[in-house]
Amino acid sequence: MISINTYLELIPSLLDGAKVTIQVLVWSLLFTFLIAFIAGLGKLSKWMVIRGISTVYIEIFRGTSLLVQFFWIYFVLPLFGIEISAKTPMNLLKEE
Repeated sequence: MISINTYLELIPSLLDGAKVTIQVLVWSLLFTFLIAFIAGLGKLSKWMVIRGISTVYIEIFRGTSLLVQFFWIYFVLPLFGIEISAKTPMNLLKEE
């Protein structure tokens, strides 16, 4: 049987994880809102080239699953010289 003290010892680690999760949530919300807002404005543009680029961008991201997008980011970008570590989001959130 596991004692209550074992669970109490885990609380600081769980709170640290919750803090990182909330940071990732807030930053991703801000970033995606900004990108979506810009893409939406592009769809309303009077210039056909900007509308076309926005439409292609939106349809690519709406038409593919998130898992496929992650695979492209992690496995295909290194073919173009862009290396992304599996811990990149964690490195961006580390406090100096």
